[in-house]
Parts: sequence; structure tokens; C-alpha cells
Amino acid sequence: MRDDLWENTALINQAFPFNIFENTPSGNQILRLHWHEHYEFILIDQGEAVFQIGGNQIHASAGDLLFVNSGQLHAGYSDDPTQFIKYYAIVFHPSLVGHQSAHLLSVDLMSLHSEGRTLFSNSLNKHSEYYPQLIMTITTLIQEFQNKLHGYEVAVRAYCQLLFTWLCRGYMITPDEKRQTEAVRLKTAQFKAMLLYIEEHFTDRITLNQAAAMVRLSPYHFCKTFKKLTGLTLIQYINLRRIYEAEHLLRTTTLSITEIAEQIGSGSINSFSKLFKQYKGYSPMSIRKQL
Repeated sequence: MRDDLWENTALINQAFPFNIFENTPSGNQILRLHWHEHYEFILIDQGEAVFQIGGNQIHASAGDLLFVNSGQLHAGYSDDPTQFIKYYAIVFHPSLVGHQSAHLLSVDLMSLHSEGRTLFSNSLNKHSEYYPQLIMTITTLIQEFQNKLHGYEVAVRAYCQLLFTWLCRGYMITPDEKRQTEAVRLKTAQFKAMLLYIEEHFTDRITLNQAAAMVRLSPYHFCKTFKKLTGLTLIQYINLRRIYEAEHLLRTTTLSITEIAEQIGSGSINSFSKLFKQYKGYSPMSIRKQL
């Protein structure tokens, strides 16, 4: 499904489907909920955050490395909206590491990728004997990409292949994990249409019963599944979507704060300002003063 949660990740080009993003986000939401076909490593450089990946909640701090399989919904949150956080997102298509040539690997990763199957653990255990190699390879990869010396594309491809060597040796998911991730994958497919509806109607009043009915679950089971997939309650998710839109309007339009509050479906300017500061750590007016 290609929808508003699907991210058309900006990669270099089709021949070199790779990119690294250095992120220093602010506020409670440091990574909006989304998914893409690519693989992704997330390296925490500074700060602490909670990442929701494929239904797994992972508490991460400086030095931690996470992995996102193809097609997994993922997002990131900070308990302290004023905290400084810096992380790297290393994103690339499986074709970069030769996964279209199944004979190169003992596991047919390309076939599993095309089926949307989960291959590796999201939380990469620091106590594994392969973790030091992973960190060293990731660090060298980031430096190689940033310096962009002659022939860096060859080096980047080689380092990505080396990363998958360590993943295959130390972080393949177990049979029990496969069953759990398959159940989450099916629930994710079921929920994507409902999440798209929220994206298109977040300014409206969406009740718990309405959302639960869209995925044919009781309100109780809906709340449990929604929290597992997104890391948030339904109200928190809608509020964050409204605040994201409000910040965009504050930075890109001349609408008054009152008009923006009305446009995102907030009841009053006072409740809007309070909610905005709660999630972002600063007031709407402070953004306008910066412009």
C-alpha cells in the first residue's frame, strides 16, 4: 500500500540506493510513524529515546544500534521534549548488498524481502560477540559516506555487505520470534488503512469506537494493538499529528495562531498552546518569533 505512512526515502539514485540522515529532532516525537521497503540501521549518538519498531518497544540511548526490516512500521519518541537527541539513520535497498543474487548467501534474503518477512532482530544485543564488529563497521561506513573520497560508493557497498554478515551470524530471528513478527505483520496490514484514515481526517473528532470498528476489533483489543504498533494511545497519536501540522503551518504560512488552532481541530487557542508546549517543549509563539 502506498499511503501517507509510506516514506519515499531520498536515496542517491537507483544504481546506488543508499543514504545516511543525521537527525537532531526536537519535541516528543523524534521520528514520525512510517514505513518503507528499505532496510534501516538507527545509531543513537546522543540522548535517549523510545523507538517503536514492528510492534516492539525499544528503549535506546547513546551507543545503541537498532535495525528496521523492510515494511515495518517504526517511530521514535522522547519522554523529555527539551532533551537534545542526535541519531543517524542509515537507509538502503537490499539490491545494494547483492540480495538479488540469492546464491551469494545461505539465506535467500531477497525472497524474504519481497514477501515482506522479518529477517533480523530490531534490538541488536550489545552482549553479542558480533556487536563490536557491527558498531565498528557502522562508524566506518558513516565516515566513508561523509568524506566521499574517490570510490566511496564501492566502499559503502562493501561495508553494507559486511554489516549483513554480522546480522546473519548473530541476529537472525528465532522460530518463536518469526511467529510473533508474522502476527504483527498481519495486524500492521490491517491497521494501515485505518492509520491512513486518521492521516486524512485528523482534524475531525475520531472516537475510539469508530477507529476500532474500522479494523473490526473491540475497543479493548484495539487499544492494545494500536499501542503495540505505534507506541501511543489513539488520543496521543491524533494529538501528535495535529501538532505536527500546526508546526508546519506556523513555519510556512502567515495564518494567525488562532486560525491555526481552528484549522487543526483544536477547541481553543489556550488548549492548543498548552498541548503544543506539552509535545514540543516550546510555545507556538516562540516559533513565530524565530522567523
